Amino acid sequence: DIACAVGKVAQFSNCPTVQANRAVDHIFRYVNGTRHLGITLGPDIEPLHTFCDAAHTTDPGLKSITGFMIRLGTSPIIWSSKKQVLTTLSTMESELDALAHAVVPTLWLRELLSELLDNYSPSTITILQDNQGTIQHCKNEQSSNRTAHLQRRYHFVKQYIELKHIELKHLAGTEMVADQLTKILPRETHKKHCRHFMSTNDFYADPFFRLPVPEEIVEEARKKKKQKSEEDEELLLQSAKLLE
Repeated sequence: DIACAVGKVAQFSNCPTVQANRAVDHIFRYVNGTRHLGITLGPDIEPLHTFCDAAHTTDPGLKSITGFMIRLGTSPIIWSSKKQVLTTLSTMESELDALAHAVVPTLWLRELLSELLDNYSPSTITILQDNQGTIQHCKNEQSSNRTAHLQRRYHFVKQYIELKHIELKHLAGTEMVADQLTKILPRETHKKHCRHFMSTNDFYADPFFRLPVPEEIVEEARKKKKQKSEEDEELLLQSAKLLE
């Protein structure tokens, strides 16, 4: 939930600005305010599926952002938010680049489960994508002048689709969990996607919203608020004495 934000501020590590420092403080406040939340790892290993998305030219350097998340059952175990190396010419090209990066760890995890589990029979892994053009391009063997330069690089994706190791399915952009790994989202949309990071087998039906805050965190917040109030009052008294 903070991968994209951390990636943004990390770009200013060599030459931090005041705005970047404020963004870092905001991330710390978010982490402090959500300490009672976490990823719940469930016992299920099926289904294994991947959410894949890309944000085209949202970065000032005109480089798209790749984001993907792999879930084992209801548990997210692999995720990535990374700036693409190449400058892509279209949305579909940036989505194809993100898909190429997401397929590799997905296939690796598929083979790893086959080696670790004796009774595990590898099945076709679903990769969820919100761009119809990308799905059609990977399924269609023909190419146009606009996509001819992409054939060699993404041929292996089509190959694994033909082998039925993976399959591409469309998922509406409003439901794409990987969207928050590619861009900074509004508060409500961010909360909505964070639900997918929690196991549905948890005791709470909606852990991101209904999980009670531990009393020690509430008490600590009260102490900090009281301390700040006392410090502000002391500063006012000192200012009044100086004015006298």
